[in-house]
Amino acid sequence: MSKYRLYRVNNSDPKQTGRKNRWLYTIYFLLFFLLLRLPDFFNSLNRKKFPWYGYVTFAAIIVFIIVVVFKKLKSISDSLVSIGTLEFTKTHIKKEIGDLMYTYRYEDILRIELEVYTRDVTISLTRTSSITLLLRIILRDYTEDSFVISDKSLDFKQKFGIEDSLKTICKITGVDILIKDKY
Repeated sequence: MSKYRLYRVNNSDPKQTGRKNRWLYTIYFLLFFLLLRLPDFFNSLNRKKFPWYGYVTFAAIIVFIIVVVFKKLKSISDSLVSIGTLEFTKTHIKKEIGDLMYTYRYEDILRIELEVYTRDVTISLTRTSSITLLLRIILRDYTEDSFVISDKSLDFKQKFGIEDSLKTICKITGVDILIKDKY
């Protein structure tokens, strides 16, 4: 059906890293919104005769924090290295990392969970909606495997996303699919 790129994560707990990334994205977007509202804020302070160096200091602090958070988010997305593929077929999920290959039969899978791991912050890649996702496969014996994967398939010229593939798998096999964060 479709094949997706697997990424290596430098942290042993991708879920914790995903939570930290969400906080960084929240800070980044709140500060960016604050930067957009800065002229109105300065205008209101100007009526109160606020000194000019206060404006410059306040603006410099906000811009500095935005740059630091942006660099941190950019380094997180740049640190992901592709190590293999995860392929969804009609009968099983095939994981290939280097020379190793492992298959998960749908009869053995209890649930598949999907949540956002990172978003890319550069303008050129956000237009193509470059998002990496945390895919968790929970087997019937309650063992679980977690993977960081891309949201666009390698085949079909990246027209189909992972969410479409999982919905198709759910219709064909009846495996439980849980999408935690709508992206």
